[in-house]
Amino acid sequence: MTIKQLNLFGGSYYGNTYLNLNIPLEEQLECLTEDICQIEYKEKNSIIDIGWYPEYAKITDDSHFKVYIIQNSDWVNPIAVYFCYNITELKETIELAITELQNLS
Repeated sequence: MTIKQLNLFGGSYYGNTYLNLNIPLEEQLECLTEDICQIEYKEKNSIIDIGWYPEYAKITDDSHFKVYIIQNSDWVNPIAVYFCYNITELKETIELAITELQNLS
């Protein structure tokens, strides 16, 4: 299952990377980029941005996903920033971010 296949609750998926949430990260190194994808919610003027840091690095104890919730294009003051260290945490965090975004006014 890719991020695009999750229930995005009306969000529009934009991304060139098809990270599979059911395959170990070690088998998907080409997908680990700073720009994995964005999920846009036009009615909330918000996006969820997902990336891997440091980009193209080996998987180490310090490498991680970042999930941002951005509203009104305000990248300086994100609504939330989550750090995830494995694929299971990433899926759970995306679902949490979608729920949090839906509750924004």
